[in-house]
Order: sequence, then C-alpha cells, then structure tokens
Amino acid sequence: YLDSPLVRFLMKRAICDLRITHYFFWLLKDGLKDSQFSIRYQYLLAALLCCCGKGLREEFDRQCWLVNTLAKLAQQVREAAPSSRQAILREGLEDVRQFFN
Repeated sequence: YLDSPLVRFLMKRAICDLRITHYFFWLLKDGLKDSQFSIRYQYLLAALLCCCGKGLREEFDRQCWLVNTLAKLAQQVREAAPSSRQAILREGLEDVRQFFN
C-alpha cells in the first residue's frame, strides 16, 4: 500500500507544488487519528517531511504548535467558569499574538 502508483503520484505532485505539499501534510495529520490506517499515514508523512526540506518542516512545526495551542486554549475556556472565560481567553491569546510577531 505504501508503494503504489497513487502514493508515488501524490508524493511527486506534493514535491513539485508547495500548495499540494501543505494540503497533503494536513490531510495526513488528520488521517493519523484513524487507528485503522494511522501507521500508513505515519510512513507517508515521514516520507513527505523527508522530501520537503528543513524550512518547510520548521513551518509545519510552527503551524502544529499554533493548532495545539488554540485547541488547548479552547478546552480551557470551555472548562472554565463563565465568569473567568474572558480572562482565560485574553491570556491565552497573548501566546498566539506572540506567535505572529
């Protein structure tokens, strides 16, 4: 399954086009949640990251950090008492703001 014409086609297209690389990366990351196919997706993701270069790998790491930070913040706001949600959100968004500076 890992060495099929479809996989080769997708990898070639991803290597040649940055938009496809980005889209393919996030599809594979989302696919890791599927326990039936997660090992396959891990291998494909590793191959993609091997081919995409250090700069893009670092950018994907930054994007993953941002997604994880926002998910944790959303969970904290959801679990907080209604009176303290605004303060927790402001505090958490300060980390996000620093990400973009």
